[in-house]
Amino acid sequence: MTLDEILKEIKQADTVAILTHESPDGDAMGSSLAVKLMLEELGKQADVIIPEYSRCFRFLPSIEQIKEDTFVSQYDLAISVDCANFKRLAKNEHFENAKKTIVIDHHGSNNMYRRFKLC
Repeated sequence: MTLDEILKEIKQADTVAILTHESPDGDAMGSSLAVKLMLEELGKQADVIIPEYSRCFRFLPSIEQIKEDTFVSQYDLAISVDCANFKRLAKNEHFENAKKTIVIDHHGSNNMYRRFKLC
């Protein structure tokens, strides 16, 4: 999938979830919030859903907007960042139930759990 195709999917989505791995490190936290800020620049509102994370990240921009969970049953688009394995994806039911999905990951061990992938 090209960047243009990913942008098309983002523009078509009304509801977007951003997810990462459980016990997120700085890479996962920063990536999740950066995607949220990028989506806001495109005029989209997105939910970053991270159930638990270290409070040492509270200095990050938009950290106060992270949700532990959501009542949205099906997002138009779910974007996974910095997670190579579906089993480690926190709140993966939101990814599974989404109409479209995108994985953005840099790990060589990524097991291709996505419908669309950007490395």
